[in-house]
Amino acid sequence: MKLRDPIHSITIERDVPTAMRDGTVLRSAVFRPDVSGTFPVLITRTPYGADDEDSEARAKELAQRGYIAVRQDIRGRHASEGTFGNCYLGAPHKEVEDGYDAVQWAATLPGSNGRVGTFGISYDGWTMWPLAASRPPALRAISSGAVANEPQDYHLSGIWRPACMLMHVSGLSCDLRRRHDEWDGPRTESCFGRLRLDALHHWIWTLPFSSLPSEVICASARPAMDDFWQQVATAGCGGPYHENVAVPCQHIWGWHDPGINGYKIFNDMRQGGASEAAQAHQQLIIGPWRHNVMRMDRVEGEIDFGENADWSYTESLCRWYDRWLGNGDNDPEAEAESPVRLFVMGIKQWRNFDSFPLPNADNHTYYLHSGGSANTPAGDGTLDPRPPAEEPHDQFIYNPRHPVPSLLSFINQPTPRDQALLDHRHDILVYESAPLTRDLDIIGHPRATLFAASSAVDTDFFVKLIDVYPDGKAINICMGVVRARHRAGLDREDLLLPEEPTRFDIELMPTANRFFAGHRLRVVITSSDFPDFDRNHNTGRNNYTDAELRTACNTVFHDANRPSRIDLPVADL
Repeated sequence: MKLRDPIHSITIERDVPTAMRDGTVLRSAVFRPDVSGTFPVLITRTPYGADDEDSEARAKELAQRGYIAVRQDIRGRHASEGTFGNCYLGAPHKEVEDGYDAVQWAATLPGSNGRVGTFGISYDGWTMWPLAASRPPALRAISSGAVANEPQDYHLSGIWRPACMLMHVSGLSCDLRRRHDEWDGPRTESCFGRLRLDALHHWIWTLPFSSLPSEVICASARPAMDDFWQQVATAGCGGPYHENVAVPCQHIWGWHDPGINGYKIFNDMRQGGASEAAQAHQQLIIGPWRHNVMRMDRVEGEIDFGENADWSYTESLCRWYDRWLGNGDNDPEAEAESPVRLFVMGIKQWRNFDSFPLPNADNHTYYLHSGGSANTPAGDGTLDPRPPAEEPHDQFIYNPRHPVPSLLSFINQPTPRDQALLDHRHDILVYESAPLTRDLDIIGHPRATLFAASSAVDTDFFVKLIDVYPDGKAINICMGVVRARHRAGLDREDLLLPEEPTRFDIELMPTANRFFAGHRLRVVITSSDFPDFDRNHNTGRNNYTDAELRTACNTVFHDANRPSRIDLPVADL
């Protein structure tokens, strides 16, 4: 999807004030077409600064194409007054009231036609949901991208993700230090950026995380951080807002976004939105991208997904809001778009559907089989539709002092990488199919059933689905994880009985990928993926406050009574 040509020059106003209902003044950057007339308004509310590079570029593009774009610093951030409450840390906030007031103010801006929508991703996308739940009369539709409305959609099985979250929390601390006159760390984003390059590799190994130095988490943010850890590791914090949202919603995601499970709010809105219009007009777009869907690059990690993946975030917004905010003639093609647009990796093409997951996908089961001796490097196990008979189990030693390394991008986000780099390790079990005799389109959530045991009272089991090319390249497609103590849910802790075989049901993250004939399916099982996910200390105690690490011997069974397997949703394209 290419960006349409610009039609206007623009003007920009900085630090435009507006008073919230309690008198707190928030400030915004306003980008408007430099021409007479009235235009719809698109607003984003951000903790990252109204002049954030990517978001400001998108705001300029919107103004050039006939929208007034507003970037507002939320309460307590950058140019705005008040006290900041970080939604990711479960801190108190006034986002519902502030969002309502911001929309109603935006509708009265000079040149506004009175109709307002939203744009933004990640934290900026999250601010759209409490805003929409407040139901400001001027709000006609929203667009929200790459946002997990529940922390457990991101911190899977209650496991904190330090590589990304340390960057997020420590980056936000810079502005908090300036506001609270704290000198325990960097006070500018540029200083933090330079320090991060030198120190992040050191911070992620801190034991316990509660002792992270103040240069990472400033004093004013630490209490909320401590509370957040407990909430993530139990029942989570925050909550969905869909039952109070009454407007059409556009949801934009990437298959390689670590929070992709947050797409489920699309279905929540279809089933339980606050109006018939909201339930009937939801749009879900999932491309092959990572977390920053504002860029929508065709190359992610080691894969070039082709020209069909080279989309424009701004154009997707324009097509959506041409329909709902009445900016000129409605686009007939936009009117006719399917509610679900999925990029199918492998074939590198878009497909339209009425729903997701697909209700007519066939379940194909592949069972794990032993390939010989246990605890050897990668390449031993096999994977096929034949149920196991009597087979020996497989074991590996998980040492949290030497975890399996995450193969992350330079911004500490998962991307498609050649997993063959890890084939030398003895703490990864590998199960691989014979070369496929026909193409296999897997669209939806694969699900793994593991029968496993551990010498520890708590440990983790990671399951990754990998596409193995004829040349041996092994590209990660999707993954899932269970922390043993939370295998029955985040609202309870149930420690393991050492060496007791236990069933673990693991939902992998969703995907859409064609495994071509001649490729192989690979399933790998291990107990760490660090620093994308925090290490399980194997003690059963609070990993956030306890520094002790124990080694665990973990066992996977695959026999007639304990048939470990993976179930794949296969579509007919």
